[in-house]
Amino acid sequence: MSKEDYYNEVICAECGFGDREEQLPLCDKCDRGYHMTCLKPIVPRVPTGRWYCPNCTDDAPQPKRF
Repeated sequence: MSKEDYYNEVICAECGFGDREEQLPLCDKCDRGYHMTCLKPIVPRVPTGRWYCPNCTDDAPQPKRF
């Protein structure tokens, strides 16, 4: 399967559907997709920059605090 085919086959890890692709951000660590309305709390807009799914959030690098 080509990389392009893989991204065309992405489904939401929460609901199992692949519709509304424009609302299906992919995790920058595991590449799983989640509809923004399937996440709790709901994500109101497409994230900018790096985004980590709920499963990977604990492993995501934390910003340095001063």
